[in-house]
This record gives sequence, structure tokens and C-alpha cells, in this order.
Amino acid sequence: MSFRRFFCLLCTLALTAGLLCAPLSASADGYPLSEDITLTAKGAIVLYMDASVSGEEAVRRGADSILFEKNADERFAPGALNRLALGLTAMQFIERKNINVDTATGTYNSSLQANHVWGTGLATANLLVGDKWSIRDLLAISMIQTAADASVALAHTLGGSVQLFVDEMNATAAALGCTNTHFTNVTGADDPDQYTTARDSYKLLRRALDYKLLEDMMSVTSHAVDPPVGYGGEWPNTNNLLRQSSDYYYEPAVLGKTGAADNAYSLASVASADGYRYLVVAGGCPESGAHFDDSIALYRWAFRNFSYKTIIPAGQPITRVGVKYAWSADTINLVAKHALSCLVISDLDENTVTKNVILYEDKLDKDGKLVAPIDRETAVGKVELFIRTDQKIGEVELVTAESIKRSELLYLLASLGAFFASPWFWLGVGLLALLIFAYAVLLVRYNQGGRGRRRSKKKSRFRR
Repeated sequence: MSFRRFFCLLCTLALTAGLLCAPLSASADGYPLSEDITLTAKGAIVLYMDASVSGEEAVRRGADSILFEKNADERFAPGALNRLALGLTAMQFIERKNINVDTATGTYNSSLQANHVWGTGLATANLLVGDKWSIRDLLAISMIQTAADASVALAHTLGGSVQLFVDEMNATAAALGCTNTHFTNVTGADDPDQYTTARDSYKLLRRALDYKLLEDMMSVTSHAVDPPVGYGGEWPNTNNLLRQSSDYYYEPAVLGKTGAADNAYSLASVASADGYRYLVVAGGCPESGAHFDDSIALYRWAFRNFSYKTIIPAGQPITRVGVKYAWSADTINLVAKHALSCLVISDLDENTVTKNVILYEDKLDKDGKLVAPIDRETAVGKVELFIRTDQKIGEVELVTAESIKRSELLYLLASLGAFFASPWFWLGVGLLALLIFAYAVLLVRYNQGGRGRRRSKKKSRFRR
């Protein structure tokens, strides 16, 4: 092993050990809250939503920006916040079975009433045994109210049984990477084995927003039901951020789902203003109304402290790399393929943003240079932007700023140089030298033999 390789190996091992031993950065919890904000939530999270990606993609690759989190993986009882999973699972059944939500109906029966509603003390939509509602109405009331009766009628109709529907809810959560979530019922009734977290609730709500039907249902202040069979009426949304008559009305709020369990009041919601869209989960608050207070405080903090800025304009030179076989240039600029804009703290000093340039090894030769000819806008690498040492805020691909032609003369000279430097060339030279040497030896021996024969002939003639 060469000294250079040995030295690189030592450096790599030292760096790896340092990373493994280093403490987690403060950026793991996002940005610090203002000193005047005190949260009662057991777990909370604030995210800036990337509108350019779906909820499924955002959850899968972490496209949304986490601005703040407090015990985001600590479990709490969800109550009716489990309807986020119920709504997602219902939409999967509806798509799988090609159900028309306006014509298909579900019936509330005595078994559902006796086994899932009676004795729970949960709020209901006042369904009576035999009442028949459309799937749309059952789903809408389940999403904006606790309505235990509507949720079990919906689950039984779509899943074939409530338990099978609950199993599907757990499968839906697991598919989204909700590792600290488990459901045992659709009603939201307290159960030690039913729990979730702020982070998992974010994932469920974010994915639910991929369905326009669910988004619309969680956005209304009330929903009116005119069932084909049974009692109808109008039910208000329990998300008081949306209702102007509420003391907790918050104008930027656009949708959300509440949950109330034993000393655990929760809200997962979205607010939008001036082009900014935030998602907040405040879970496990100990008092009624505290989940609204916490959510409003977190929204105000986010709207007040963050802004969308262009950190790198399109075409901005970032670095230079060497070029081979060109008369016109020894190096070439690598520029940003497109503008890099992202959400950052409003008073960010852009001089504190660090850039980490990564070049694609397959685009460079063994000397780390580009080989002419080079086309304009050839992707050669990328630049990653970090703040606070290790908080990545984005990346953009780096492309060549211009086209460069190859000098055939330089290429030929380099090719000849490479040929002459090749071990095969020197092997050939060695073989040729060996052959010449062998030929010379044979020639000398042959000449020596010839002279000997001529001397022998002369002696023979002399004796005669």
C-alpha cells in the first residue's frame, strides 16, 4: 500500500470516528422559540410545507422544512386525531373498490352501537339504529367531529368489519414510517395501546392532503347532512381555529383535525398567509383549549420569523475545475443550474451560509479535470448549502458555464505522451532491445566462426 493511500485511510477512519462520537447539533430541534412562548403540549412540531411535492413524496424524502420540534417522537393519546388515519384508510378503500361516495351508503346497526359506542362517553352524530347515510356524509362528519357512531358505520361499511378497518389503519400508518403510532379503534376512545406522536401525526396529515376530498372536509366550518334514511342536521367543525364565532379563531388557519383524550388535547392543522404555508401539530396538551393556544403561538412565531429567500441565483459561478486539451482555457466555471431559494430565518446573514461542493467523479479524469470537448450546461457536480454548521437548507446542481472545443494537436501530443509513458511501450522497447542484443550476439558469434573457418582453410592449403 502506498503512503498516500495509507494516509487517506487514516484520515477517513478519524473522520468517521469523530462523526460517530460528536453530539447531536441543536439544529435537530429546529430554531429556538421566542422567549415569550411557553408550550404546554407534550409534543409539537412546526414545518414549512414544500408546495411543489405531494404529501407522499414529502414524507418519503423529508422535503418539508422542520422549523421547530419539541419531543416530536414522544407518545400521547390521539383521541379523535386518529381520524387522520381513518380518512386515509377510507380513501384507499374508496379507490380500491371504485366507490361513489355520494350514492354508496352505510347503515348504523345495533351491533355497532352496542360494541363500539355505548358506554364510551364519546360524542356522536345522534345516529339511530337503522339510519343510512352516504359515504361522503359519514366520512365528513368523522373528519370534523368526534362522532363515534359515524366513524364505526363508515369503518364497517368500507372494511367489512371495524377490526379489519383498524388493521388497515395501522398498515397505512406503518407504510408512512409512523414508528410510534398504533390504533385499536376508530372512535378515539382512550386505550393504553392507542397512541401517536407529533411527528407521526404530521406524516398522516401531510399524506391526507394528497386527497382533495379530505382536504375539503377538514377545511369547512360545518357540514350539513340530509340522509336518505334517518335524522339529518348540521354539525360544526371541532377545529375552533376555523370558526369566527370562537375565541380561538385564527384567520390564516385553513384546515385541521382535533383530538381529545384523557388529559390530552391535540390539534394537527395547516395555516397559510402571504404565500407561506405551515403545518403545526400540538399534541397531548393537558387542558382543553391549550392545543389551540399552542398552535396559534407556533404559527405566529413561524410567520414572524421566516422568509423565502434566493440564496444562489441561477447562473452564479460557484467554483472552477481544470480543463485538458484546450487552447482557449485551462479552467472552466461551474455555475448553478437554477436558482436555489429556500425558507430561512429572516435575519439570516448570508455570509454565514457554507457551501459544500461535490464533483461527480465519473465526469472527471484521474487528475480531477474535465476533458475537452465540453458542452455548455454539462452537469459536473452539485453544491450543498448549510447553516449553523450542519443544517442543510438545500442543494443545486452545478453545470459548465460555456462550451470548450478540443485542440486536436494538444490531444495528439497528449496521446503520444501517454503512449510513450505506457508500460506497454517500455515493454516493447525492452523486447526490441533484447532482440537487437540477441541479434548482435549471434552476429558476433557468426563472424567469429567465419574467421575461424577461413583460417583453417588457409592452413590446409599451406600444408599441401
